Amino acid sequence: MNEHVRGIRKRGNVYQFNVTVKGKRVTGTAATLEEAAQARANIKAELKIDTPRIKTEADTTDTAQQAMQLTIPAQPIDTRDSLKAIFDITHKESWEGKKGEKTAIMNAKAAMQFFGSYTPASQITRERVREYVIHLEDAGNSNATINRKLSALSLMLKTAFENDYITHLPLMKRRTEYKGRDRYLTEQEEIKMIKVIDTFNNQDFKDFIIVLLDTGCRCGELQQLQKQDVDFETGGCGQVSLYVTKTDKPRTIPMTDRVRAILKRRISTIQDALLFPYRKDWIRRSWNKLRKNMDLEHDKQFIPHMLRHTCASRLVQRGIPVYTVQMWMGHSHQATTARYAHLSPSTLFQAVAVLNRAS
Repeated sequence: MNEHVRGIRKRGNVYQFNVTVKGKRVTGTAATLEEAAQARANIKAELKIDTPRIKTEADTTDTAQQAMQLTIPAQPIDTRDSLKAIFDITHKESWEGKKGEKTAIMNAKAAMQFFGSYTPASQITRERVREYVIHLEDAGNSNATINRKLSALSLMLKTAFENDYITHLPLMKRRTEYKGRDRYLTEQEEIKMIKVIDTFNNQDFKDFIIVLLDTGCRCGELQQLQKQDVDFETGGCGQVSLYVTKTDKPRTIPMTDRVRAILKRRISTIQDALLFPYRKDWIRRSWNKLRKNMDLEHDKQFIPHMLRHTCASRLVQRGIPVYTVQMWMGHSHQATTARYAHLSPSTLFQAVAVLNRAS
């Protein structure tokens, strides 16, 4: 059969095929050209359309009468072990309703787009995974992004394994993720930032930034803060309780003087139950404007999450024990908080003093 059949192309050691019906595109892979042609025909039959005739290579006389044609019989196909079917199961059992649902779906669909939605899970071999990683690298994905996409594919294949659709799981080596330096604001940068925000005449954004900075909340956590979650009496300074968190573990944070003042004002003026009822696109637009006006467009680490790093860094720098900082920030593991420990060298200096006395 001709290696260049419409809708089928060779990709590495497999043949990738696609079928488009009324704007809907279905893709898949097969080990041979004949199997790919058969699969296309089967999918068309499943979609209840007529199966067209697939032309083969004409012989050397190059006449229309001598051109061979192959009609593939339409047969229903069993798609229980296809990536699409396995995705549906995985979504229902592991992702649906979870905070990371949208990201998981996006990453899973990236895999289905590469391998083909109708490709059986058994065809996702170690070699094919390696090709997928190379494809992601060529597309400019970072190591962290590649790891997230591999994690989605890995969970889908684990689901296939648990349902006896495959007998083993292909090895997926994760890429090394460079953590880099945690970016945080210096006090001088904070002063400049507040001055720039003041020129925007956007009090809501200013309140949002200051509360993030002084509480160490994640943006999503602050967006879910309700009036009833604020207590102005406890501890003399008051506290805010966060119930919608990344770790699904509620935590309570004391308020600084300026957070207390901001929340008192907002509770008295905001009609909504949420104290910061703003969408992600509002936050992104406001932050990009801030970044531009501070001439920090080149600084890729100048992002809202940096304010959380700033809060943790300041707590450590000012002598708060790492365990207390862990509770404040809501870190599940102390190792996460420990990365800030180098910012507080005072204990090391105390150790030097002990050695000096010993000598």
